[in-house]
Amino acid sequence: MVEVLERAVKDPATDGQAFELGGLETLTLREIVQHIAEAMNRRTLVIGLPQWLSRLQAAVMDFVPGKPFSTDNYRSLPVDSIPSQDGFAQLGIRPQAFTALLPHSLDRLRARTVLDGYREWAGR
Repeated sequence: MVEVLERAVKDPATDGQAFELGGLETLTLREIVQHIAEAMNRRTLVIGLPQWLSRLQAAVMDFVPGKPFSTDNYRSLPVDSIPSQDGFAQLGIRPQAFTALLPHSLDRLRARTVLDGYREWAGR
């Protein structure tokens, strides 16, 4: 994403344009969660909820600090997040697959978690 921002900022031809960005894979939320769990060597159970219970969950979560899920999220669930144009190609960038980038992203997260632990320990 940094490369996308860099190219868009440096190229005056991109002023005022919107770019739809999407990966090489089309995945459901369930598949994304499963890929992340596998990459972290964790077992996970994803339970699909009936529509009425999802709606109730969203209404309750509207009042939870940080709003991990909200009514707005619930309303957006039926809308596919698949771009109609290839914004990466418009910027001359070849995107990478989510599953290919995932191990690298998790390595960075793990390193940050370790460093946060050190910072917490040093701050005692």
